[in-house]
This record gives sequence, structure tokens and C-alpha cells, in this order.
Amino acid sequence: PVGEAWELGCTMASGKYIQILNDDMEVTPNWLSNQIELYESIPNPGVFAAHLLRGEEALSRGGKFEKGTTQLIPVQGDEVQEVDYSNTPFLSKTLWHILDGVPHYGQMYYEDVGLGLKALKAGYVNLYNPLCVIKHATLGHRPEDGKEEYERRQHNENVIQQESRKEFLKEWEPWLQQR
Repeated sequence: PVGEAWELGCTMASGKYIQILNDDMEVTPNWLSNQIELYESIPNPGVFAAHLLRGEEALSRGGKFEKGTTQLIPVQGDEVQEVDYSNTPFLSKTLWHILDGVPHYGQMYYEDVGLGLKALKAGYVNLYNPLCVIKHATLGHRPEDGKEEYERRQHNENVIQQESRKEFLKEWEPWLQQR
């Protein structure tokens, strides 16, 4: 499961910061210095999001939940802003310890969301940083990526992601509804 792999990577990380990336992601110049600069400039930093691109298209800027619901809404705009979670979690190793690691909700999906919500619930500030740019190939997104990759992604997003969402909501739906 992805959550266990993230947990192992975070456990083994020896630096001051942790940046969780997929194997089909590519960082751009100054991504890390831009993230660290913002992280160190605010009190109580939590889990930060990058500007995630697929080609030239903005894929994610982190995400939010509508107030009082479990409905995800995309983050818009290219300014630093508060988010609930990051698809590309960046946090200090100290915060990872405080939050007691990466949550797991099944085979994959929602680990990033749960990590961000754990930080919010503990009183930390999660931000989207438009100056930290990461490219994501999202293998299997298009049929041109190959039949096997495409079918695997379709299954993951239509079956496994929904199973993980159910487990995620068991933990977080009450908190999301009352905040």
C-alpha cells in the first residue's frame, strides 16, 4: 500500500524536511528553495502544496473541503493561500513525528488528504505555494499511455479510490461536518 511506502520513506528520511512525490513526478528549478523559504517564513507551518502541472495544465494547487461538507473543491488562483491538504505533501520531519506519521486508508489514495487534515486539526497552517512547481506525468491518464497503464488507472480511480474514500470518511467525516 502507498501509505506504508510513504511511511517507510518518511521514517528513513534524515533531513529537516520531507517532500512526498510519486515516481512519475519531476521537480523544476528552485522548487525546494521556494518551498523552504515560505515554510520558514510563517508561524506554525503545516503541510504545504506545490503547483502541480500536467504538461502546461494546472493539475492541482492542493485542495479544500467546502465548509460543513465532505465535498472537495479545487483551489484556484496563483497566490499563496490556505488549503486543507496537498497532493504533494511537504512538511518538516518534526511535524511528521508530531502528527504520528502518514494515515492509511486502503491500498492507495487519501493519504495526502488525511495528512493535511491531521495538521489542520492539530492547529497548523497548510498553504499552497505557487512558486514551488512540480510536473506530474500521471501515467495512464490517456489511452495513448498504453492499454495496460490506462486500464490500471481507470480501475484505481473508479474502484480503489472509492474504497479508500469510504475508509477516509469513517475517520474524517464528523470533523469535516463540524468545522
